[in-house]
Amino acid sequence: MFLDGVLWAAACNNAFADHLPFFAAAIEHLTGTMPFYIDGPQRESRRDIFGLIAEAHQTAHPRAEAVSA
Repeated sequence: MFLDGVLWAAACNNAFADHLPFFAAAIEHLTGTMPFYIDGPQRESRRDIFGLIAEAHQTAHPRAEAVSA
């Protein structure tokens, strides 16, 4: 594959999104726990694997955030 620029970014994003469920299933099979966050040098939008952290922040009770702060 000889892609450059915008096409390379699109192909990379597609490959990441296509293979992420297999990665998560393998980690769950090996460890018995489902990954939900990847910490590393990748950009922030790729760290929250299934959008669970963002969803939790949106549905969290305001008082719970005040108590934890």
